[in-house]
Amino acid sequence: MSRLQVSEDATTFVVAPAIVMVSLGLVLAFYRLRRKFSNQTSYYQPVVLKNTGHRWPADITGLELGFTNSAYASAFAAANEHAVSTGKLKVSVA
Repeated sequence: MSRLQVSEDATTFVVAPAIVMVSLGLVLAFYRLRRKFSNQTSYYQPVVLKNTGHRWPADITGLELGFTNSAYASAFAAANEHAVSTGKLKVSVA
């Protein structure tokens, strides 16, 4: 059997750049073709800051978070029950 022999110049100036370009193209295609689910606000950010309560000058008195996943919103509200019951945190479905 004969083996494919490639010169060092061909490896440096043809093969290596071709591998880099194909790899880059595959990565870009993967992230470009990803789609968010039906009611998801974003693929990477399933939580959105809907509102903040302020008291002058810059004292934040409360937050309202919107979740795209209702089960996660319920779990988050249960884990932060004290903040929700005192009104410092509101949890809703976006």
